Amino acid sequence: MRKLTAATAVALGVLAIGAGAVSAEKLTIGLASEPTSLDPHFHNLGPNNAMSVHIFDRLIAQDEKQRLSPGLAVSWEPIDDLTWEFKLREGVKFHDGSDFNADDVVCTMARAPDVPNSPSGYGTYLKGKEVIKIDDYTVHFKTAAPYPLMGNDISTIPVISEIGCDAATEDFNAGTAAIGTGPFKFQSYTPGESIVLVRNDDYWGEAPIWSEVEFRPITSGPSRVASLLAGDVDMISGVPTTDITTLEGNDDIQLSQWCVQPRDLPAHGPVPRGFALCEGQWRW
Repeated sequence: MRKLTAATAVALGVLAIGAGAVSAEKLTIGLASEPTSLDPHFHNLGPNNAMSVHIFDRLIAQDEKQRLSPGLAVSWEPIDDLTWEFKLREGVKFHDGSDFNADDVVCTMARAPDVPNSPSGYGTYLKGKEVIKIDDYTVHFKTAAPYPLMGNDISTIPVISEIGCDAATEDFNAGTAAIGTGPFKFQSYTPGESIVLVRNDDYWGEAPIWSEVEFRPITSGPSRVASLLAGDVDMISGVPTTDITTLEGNDDIQLSQWCVQPRDLPAHGPVPRGFALCEGQWRW
């Protein structure tokens, strides 16, 4: 019998995973909430951001405690009261093989707050900021007054290829513009059915464990649990709280309230005795 693990998480509610998933080439996840779009700038919403982080990197990465670390920018610092300088990572490739450089940053920051018909974009984080290309791997962010929270704001913005800066939201959903530098590449998106991503073997950072990840929206809590128990999916988010007591009484289910990052999971071997994904921008 498959050994299953269920765990509580701050942002995701209860999450459950099948023990066999960590050694499989493909991971299948049942989602409680389906993203509304694969356009990373269209709607600043939790499910959308959780999906886009697999495909698109940020200049500055954020962990589950919102601590900042280098992403597509290797450093950032104020060089005067009104200017922050970002040094960009060299040698990074987009999924289509094109080089990442300052032009992508400039066009990303212009597009992110101004996507047509966006219900909630990134204007709050970019308001009052002027982005200037200094050279291919240096950009300056200018403000009218000293702004100490620049790093926090910029860490929220997914960086897209210059090719996609003039693309419509529909082009991202179709995959033609969903070109990032992240650890996974877009393969297919069928709204209401599945989102399939494949490993980016040329990723500049730590390589993903799984060669393919399929996300299946299963909005009904009981149906998600049933899918997991039946082996139709390897993992689910949002296990209903009404099922926790029942799961606690099942010897094949593990419950926990401590959290880890997915990168800390073993590539092979047994799953730890229960874990939860931490709050924040998580990756598989």
